[in-house]
Parts: sequence; structure tokens; C-alpha cells
Amino acid sequence: MFHSLAGIVGGLGLFFAGVWFLTENLKSLSGRRIRRVIINWTRNRWMAFGWGILAAGITQSMSVLVFLLVGMATAGFIPVAAALPIIAGGNVGGCLLILLAVMDIEVVMLFVIGITGTVLSRGSKTIPLPLIAALFGLSMLFLGLTMLQQSAVPLVQQPWAQALLADTRDSYLIGFIVGAVLTIIAQSGIAIGILVVTLAGAGVFGFEQTIMIIYGSNFGSSLNTLILSWQLRGRPMQIALFQISLNFIGSLILVPLFYLEIYTDIPLINALVMALPGGIEQKMAYVYLLFNLIAALTLMVFSSPILDLVARYFPPTRVEDDARPRYIVNQSLHDADTALDLVALEQARLLSYFSRYFDTLRQDSPEGSSPAALHDAFQRVTQEIEGFLEELGHLDQSHRVFNRLNRAITQQRLMITVEDTLYELATTIQSHPEGSVVEPFNQRVVEALDAVVLTLHGALVEGDQDDRDYLARVTGDRGDVMQRIRNAFLSEAQALDATAKISLLKTTNLCERLLWLLHGFTAIAQPSPAVRYSRGPAKLGSSARNW
Repeated sequence: MFHSLAGIVGGLGLFFAGVWFLTENLKSLSGRRIRRVIINWTRNRWMAFGWGILAAGITQSMSVLVFLLVGMATAGFIPVAAALPIIAGGNVGGCLLILLAVMDIEVVMLFVIGITGTVLSRGSKTIPLPLIAALFGLSMLFLGLTMLQQSAVPLVQQPWAQALLADTRDSYLIGFIVGAVLTIIAQSGIAIGILVVTLAGAGVFGFEQTIMIIYGSNFGSSLNTLILSWQLRGRPMQIALFQISLNFIGSLILVPLFYLEIYTDIPLINALVMALPGGIEQKMAYVYLLFNLIAALTLMVFSSPILDLVARYFPPTRVEDDARPRYIVNQSLHDADTALDLVALEQARLLSYFSRYFDTLRQDSPEGSSPAALHDAFQRVTQEIEGFLEELGHLDQSHRVFNRLNRAITQQRLMITVEDTLYELATTIQSHPEGSVVEPFNQRVVEALDAVVLTLHGALVEGDQDDRDYLARVTGDRGDVMQRIRNAFLSEAQALDATAKISLLKTTNLCERLLWLLHGFTAIAQPSPAVRYSRGPAKLGSSARNW
């Protein structure tokens, strides 16, 4: 018995290690070009359904797939409507993995694990190692299942195990709950589905009991998504609700039908599965497939009202819109000048984020705004701009276009550095308690620097020559000014404690760095495509001139 228990534990270890190995290495293969393929494939709902089937094989978990879609939709890669058929297809795709798992492919997997392990140990410059590692993980997964099944057979033949199974064999509700709980613990309904089907083949569970555990594992997948997504808002929550709704719908349909068939002897799902060819493992895989097919097709039929309902209660937030590119589109890559014009528009939009950092530090700041939210949105859009520029650079372009491209890349890198400094400055000022002795100084910093970044907006976006000249003067070497400010405040030793002095030093150093970085824009400032924001052209106040 001890040998059987060790085999079960070892098999579980290989199984979950294989799931992790496969998932992590396939994630590393993703990139902008792969995401662009996904966008093209999801324009048709049935193509999106097919992509969802494939994605389930990659993620090995619907929770992982849902949150990958959340990230893609938040970044603007796919619309929310396109996520619905992907989720439906993903649930069906998990069933295909279970069908594959019940096939006798142990010999094939041993060959694969030997070949991929050898390649990984030696390295390869011609074959992508993440792909080899993913195949290695897949082999571990199936080898673990084989070990688990072989070890469970002698264990279940023990008298105490037979007695325990006899006591719970007719408790279908307990089976449903067990399936849901195991899925939440394992964070993967697909993994638990494969595990349950394998154990059913070893005789651990009876026919009806296994069906209810499978139903419970699907229900638990939705509970797991609900637990993980309870803090989501807007589009991310809309996508999460699709997955939650799918398995809830399946449970609401199939669980009552199960009890109806059990207590009335009306032939329904159980009878259909029994009539299908194959052993107990294959039949349970068919149950899993039927559950997800029925739920997915129901969700696809009622997709429009579901979309309207979730959009009404969870509308997109401003933070989501901030994190989505507004101008750049992949189709423009065929015309380099148009593509660079769109990049300029996107960069001009990002420039407006600089001033919004100071809005978050004012007492009347917009509700829900924060430096952290702006920083995250800026980084998301920046990542897309950089990927867009990299793709444009790989195309055969003229010398003039490459000059424009170089200017755009230079400006983007400078904007990233400025934004990092602004974020650090904003969080430093925000960390001061209300009523701090340095609060008056901080407020003057906010107003003065806000005027400077508005001038930057006028110089780069509006192409105003006066703004460019003033930007060059006001962002020149301000080291002496910063030193005088520090000396003036530090001289009031009786009013400043050690914490306030350190805070003042950090703030003035960040101000000095920010002005030095803003001065770098004077070398690249030139007219950009016309863009107007609600704040209008830059206007300088007295605070800026006091610098």
C-alpha cells in the first residue's frame, strides 16, 4: 500500500509540474506578432471559437485563459465581444485535452521526454527552447497521469478504501462539492477533469458519482474565476463574467437533468453517454465534452443580451481607456508616413498624461485618479508604441522615413524617462501627510511644474515657437535655483524634522532631474500632427516664471 501511495504522490507531482512547465514556457513564446494573429482570427466569431480551443491547450486552465484575455482586452488587442467565443471555445478545448489524456500514448510520451530533455540539457540556437520545454512539460503531464492510474488500482482494492467508497457512492451532492473544491484548490478545472477521469478508469469513483464530480469541477472553475475577479471593473469584469456565466449555465441545465434521469428513469445524458463506445474513461471524457458544448452553445446563442447586460452594469472605466492605444493600428504599417503620423498622435496624447500627474496631487483631484493608475496606463500604451515602432523598423524604408523613425524612438525613450521621474515625484509628494510643514512648498512645485509641462505640450504638439523658446530657457540648468531653495528651507531647522528634511531633499532633486530631462525635448521639438485636448494651449502662470 505504501508503494501505491508513493506512486500516486509521485504521479501528482509529475502531473502538476508538467502543467506548470507547459504553461510557463508557452507564455514566453507570446509577442506582439502572435497577438496580431489573434486579432485577425477573432474577427469572425467561429474562428475565435477555434482559437479558444487552441488557447485552452496552451493555458491548461480557464482561469489563466480568462485573465490572459482580460489583459489583452484592457490593452486594446481584442474587443470584449471577441472574448466571448474564445472563452466558449476554450471550455470545449479543455475537453479535447481530456480525450487525449485517456488514450494510451505512454510510449510516445517517453520518447518525447527523452528527446526534449536531451535537447534542453545541451541547448540549441536553431530551435526555440521554450517550445522544447513546453513539449517536455506535456510529456511529464501525461507520464504523471499514467503513474497515477497504475498506482491507484491496487490502492482502491484495499478493504478500507472499498468501504469508504461504498459509503459515499450514492452521495451525488458530495461528489459535486468535491469537484468544485478541488478545482478551486488546483486553480484548473481542466487538470481536475483529467485527474477525475483517470481515477474513474482506476475504479475509484462510480459512473454517476464521476459525472457529478465533473459537473462540480466545471462549476468550481466559475467560482474560482469569480473569486479571482471580484475586484475587477469595466471590461475586465465583463470578460470574467462570460466564463462565470458559461459554467453556471451548464450547471443549471445539466444538474437538474441528472437528478431527473436518476429518479424518473427517463433516458437523458447518462443514457446517451452509456450508449457511446469506449471504456469508463472515454465515457467520462464525453460527459465533460457534452457539459461544455451545451453551455458554450447556449452562451453563444444568447451572446448579444449577455453582452448588453454586463456592459450596462460594468461599463469601461477611464483607467481602461487610458491604457488603450487610440490611434496606432496595424493596417497603417503599410504606409510608413501614415504610421509615423499616428505614432506622433499617440505620443502627443501621452504628453497630456504628464499634466494629469499634477491633477492627482491637488485637493480637487478627479475621483479614482492616482499616480499608480496613470503610471500603469502610460506603460501599457508605451509598450504598444515601442512594439509598433519596432515592426515599422523591420520593414524596408527610405532614408527619410528612418530619420523620422529615429526621432520618434528618441522621443519615446525620453518620454519614458520623464514619466518615470514624474511618477516618483508624485508618489513622493503624495506620501507626505496632510498638513505637513513641506506642504506649501509641494503645492508650489505642483503648480510650477504643471505650467512647464503645459509649455512642453505647446512646443511639441502645437509647434509654437514661443513655447519652444521659453521651454529652453525655463528648463535650462536650474541647479543653482534648486540649491537656493534647499538652503532656504533647511535653514529653518526648528520647523523641519529629519524626515521632512530628507523629503525636501528628495523632492528638489527630482525637480532638478525633471527639468533637466524636459530640456532634452528642446532638441527634438517640432510641429506634430494637429491634436487638441480639452485643456487647450499652454498658458504660463507666475509660478513657472518664478523658477
